[in-house]
Amino acid sequence: MATTAPNPDFYIEWHDEGSSAGEWKGSAGTRQGYRGLSHWVLSATDLVYDFHLSTHQGEGHPYVVFATIAELTPGATVYGAKITMDPQPGEVCVLTNFTPLASLGFVANRLISDDPKIKISGSTTQPTSCQITWDGSAWIYSYDNQTWQTYVCAPAGSPPNTIDMSPDATGRCSVTVTDQTWANPPNWAAIYYQDASLGTQVGIVQSQAQLSGTAQTTLEITPVGDPFICTLNLFTALPSNQSTLRKG
Repeated sequence: MATTAPNPDFYIEWHDEGSSAGEWKGSAGTRQGYRGLSHWVLSATDLVYDFHLSTHQGEGHPYVVFATIAELTPGATVYGAKITMDPQPGEVCVLTNFTPLASLGFVANRLISDDPKIKISGSTTQPTSCQITWDGSAWIYSYDNQTWQTYVCAPAGSPPNTIDMSPDATGRCSVTVTDQTWANPPNWAAIYYQDASLGTQVGIVQSQAQLSGTAQTTLEITPVGDPFICTLNLFTALPSNQSTLRKG
């Protein structure tokens, strides 16, 4: 029988070790006693939760988890979280003051790159679209699909380098993404931006798509604010990466 989680602090971990390899687990009110999400039910009343997100991995090569969280209803907002195995101060992921109105779906992915950063400003006359390509170790980009530049990450603690764009007449921009690695299964790309009002190390996934070989995949961007800075995240889906936290 599933256990109702009335405690507003709910702890959720992506486990990737031993018999728990590839499983989301949860615990109400404590970081102990984790059980699979199928053992838990969110309160049937509209309780406000703080979801504390972490990852537990075995020895070897720990990876950063890019998790997506969304209510299982059409058109629901997709939240994103970047979860490190041994977080530094300020890196612990918490989705705060969240009231689930439906069951929640959790998806775990291995983050490959959380660059480049894209800056959109209505006060400039930059292009409204851009082509961006991943070659397995670096990003290159072009505004005209002819002249290409290498995206250089800024040093830690410095303002990010950005690919600068302007919104079109509809108020949107688009990026066309290509992955030259021929990953199998194909990698995914997402437009993501952090939102401090949601908590720590969490934000919104505006659009996402699975890439198709070396074919071009277009992602739309709707600026929220001016200027607006978002990130193109590249990631691969982990095995058995989806779980549901049911609402009572």
